[in-house]
Amino acid sequence: MKLADPDVVSNQSEYQKLAQSMSELDEVVTVFRRFKDCEKQLLESKVLAKEAGDDEDMAEMIGSEINSLTKEIEELEKQLKVLLLPSDPLDARNILLEVRAGTGGDEAAIWTGDLVRCGCIRGTASAALGSFQWFHAQRLNMEVTRRV
Repeated sequence: MKLADPDVVSNQSEYQKLAQSMSELDEVVTVFRRFKDCEKQLLESKVLAKEAGDDEDMAEMIGSEINSLTKEIEELEKQLKVLLLPSDPLDARNILLEVRAGTGGDEAAIWTGDLVRCGCIRGTASAALGSFQWFHAQRLNMEVTRRV
């Protein structure tokens, strides 16, 4: 494992890149292993179904297990397709979003305030959007910084 190499540990930037790559791949590997386990269990269940013969209770239990495993495999396959999509290199960068009231007087200022509050409520509800910091530049100009 490259992360345990003393040369990599001494070079912080390389170590950080490798650790980031490893953490990104961790979820993919976990879902893939679960997918393979489910495929193996499904194959074993189908073999058991052939061996069950005349036992109706056993055949019913195996049938329900086959159905649940098939559904789980479909879900895991969908998850893997999403996880294997290439990520945008700009996803990990910070952004600066400026929201201005513009023309329209008080109504525009109220709408701008509502827009910023909605974004912050959504941001605090979702950890993926990160934490927001508020800056009140002028009376009608509002800026929101998103840190990832």
